[in-house]
Amino acid sequence: QQTLRRLDKNFKSFFRCYQDFQKNPGKYKGQPKPPHFKQKQYDNLIYDYQAFSVKNGTVFLEKGLSFPLPEKLVDKTIKQVEIVPKYRHFEAIFVYEEDENNTQVTPNDNIMAIDLGLNNLATCVTNGVAKPFIVDGRKLKSINHHYNKCYCRLQSHLKKTRSREWSNRLQRLTDRRNAQIGDYLHKATRQVTNICVENGISKVVVGDVSKSLDQ
Repeated sequence: QQTLRRLDKNFKSFFRCYQDFQKNPGKYKGQPKPPHFKQKQYDNLIYDYQAFSVKNGTVFLEKGLSFPLPEKLVDKTIKQVEIVPKYRHFEAIFVYEEDENNTQVTPNDNIMAIDLGLNNLATCVTNGVAKPFIVDGRKLKSINHHYNKCYCRLQSHLKKTRSREWSNRLQRLTDRRNAQIGDYLHKATRQVTNICVENGISKVVVGDVSKSLDQ
């Protein structure tokens, strides 16, 4: 059921992009392609609330599969579990209900404009309601620089000694890099969100993301 929903969503997204491509081909690097069959051996498994159970801090799936629920989610109402295959392990992603007590900003004319970059990950200015500030991007560059240096060294050694291009050590290195980047980006977005809420900013305008990615 979840797979069909995802397929439906992907096809709708494809048709929207294709129609936009016909009108504005300059926005795209190539013609959008429709969804296709997965070529990998494994694919993500999605369980909705009817396909699993949670008892005493343990998640129970089909065929006797079970694993402990993260401590911080024990008191949450889990709505969906997604199993994501990795190199030699699996990760679980949880969708859960959150209390609706988040601070909301009433729609107004306060605006924040964000310009994305490399050394300056996000340069943020407003229409006078808050001081301009910069989210440093050099930390991300440092993480990637260290990763690329170690990756090249380890892969070169693998090719020479074992005629292989991947190993558990490379996977651990990649997982660590991805976790560090995810953590930093989460903190950066939280910083921007907090400043918007504190200053009653209801609109955020972000520059062209594709240009930053091309760099």
